Amino acid sequence: ALVLANQALAQASALADDDLLGYARYQLGLVHYVRAEYEQAVAMYVRAIPLLRATNDSLSLSYAYNRLGNAYQRGGRIDEAHAAFVEAVRLLEQRGDLTGAAYAHTNLGLLHWRTGDYEEALPHYLRSLEIRRQLGDSLRTASTLNNIGILYYQWAAYEPALDYYLQSLAIREEIGDPIGIARVLNNIGKTYQDLGDSKRAMESFAEALTR
Repeated sequence: ALVLANQALAQASALADDDLLGYARYQLGLVHYVRAEYEQAVAMYVRAIPLLRATNDSLSLSYAYNRLGNAYQRGGRIDEAHAAFVEAVRLLEQRGDLTGAAYAHTNLGLLHWRTGDYEEALPHYLRSLEIRRQLGDSLRTASTLNNIGILYYQWAAYEPALDYYLQSLAIREEIGDPIGIARVLNNIGKTYQDLGDSKRAMESFAEALTR
């Protein structure tokens, strides 16, 4: 993949075609990212973005910012990751790409969650949840509900955490997601455990093992 991506970049450069060049750099960034070469990925995305912006390729531009945020985050450059994700959200919401916007909001939520900034994470998870429900995306709605439950659990707000976990569980049972069911049941068990309800905790843990 790396050889092919470099060949595509060389061809685009030879043709002096900004459309092709921007997209080729974007694709090469993807290849570097998959290879865990995050600095190289960042370099390609940063060089692709001005070309994608100049050629009005708003779809690739918004995705490039999202991918850039991922690469910055993997490289430990949190402030740069945040700025890239914020721009991705702005562009995706502007062009009405709800699926992409939901992913970008989730990325922002995860970024804040991983840095312990739970209050900043919550609005992004809630916006992602709103979009997932609007799109009828049951699996990712369930995943987002579980993520919000985890946030409340981190705050030791156990009752709201249980509420979101149970909503997630109901959807996962409806769509038949045994792995997801087991994960949520474990989260429910931990929450009951911290509430001092050992009976319900053990019941949830036991049920998780049967999935």
